[in-house]
Amino acid sequence: MRYRPLLGILLISALMVPLTSCTDDPSLTSIVISPTAFTTTLVLLPNGNIAPSSEQATLQYQAIGYYTHPYHAAMTKDLTSQVTWFSPTPWMVTVSSTGLATATGGGTGYTEISASMHGFHGIVVSNQSTFSVNLPSSATTSDIVAVAISPTAPTITGTGKTVSFIATGTTGTGSTEDVTNTVVWTSSDQNVATIGAKTGLATTVGTGSSFIIATYTNADGLQATANTQLTVQ
Repeated sequence: MRYRPLLGILLISALMVPLTSCTDDPSLTSIVISPTAFTTTLVLLPNGNIAPSSEQATLQYQAIGYYTHPYHAAMTKDLTSQVTWFSPTPWMVTVSSTGLATATGGGTGYTEISASMHGFHGIVVSNQSTFSVNLPSSATTSDIVAVAISPTAPTITGTGKTVSFIATGTTGTGSTEDVTNTVVWTSSDQNVATIGAKTGLATTVGTGSSFIIATYTNADGLQATANTQLTVQ
């Protein structure tokens, strides 16, 4: 009988070992991708078509994870091949599982590349890197070659709220026009917000962030696109 208290202490100690050891490793708290901005210019081919520049069609991104622990020194780790890479406009810029971004030549404008990975407290999302694709300066065209969205990066509190987005297109000759009702609007996460494909009117349905994307398709097939992040609290 007198050995039972000691046996109980040993059992409790054994049960506590896995509970304490699971928090011994530093936790992923942030991801930083680089470079934070990149610009490539499309080129005119002899047949008059437009294509990515062979020298600047691709960009290799790097993702560095930052780990912290209250009882250990902070540490960093290269997560380039472990994170999930995301491009909201893959018809203009694709990004592989290893962080290799490629301008497809199918559109001009800019997109925001990001990366994410599971951390101790849930999904950790990186900073955004702006990947811009420009038309060659020597090309003068009436095509819409760039789109700007307003408002920029709005934050809305609550669900069931609406936000009216406006899209302004710029042609290759420098003129601008309202293309709100001629672009195609999409939301990257419809669990956060939905948007009318031809109206630009977004409705919040859940908390989080979603890219609002506007894409203009010219008669010759060249697309111009832009995106902005809508945050719902």
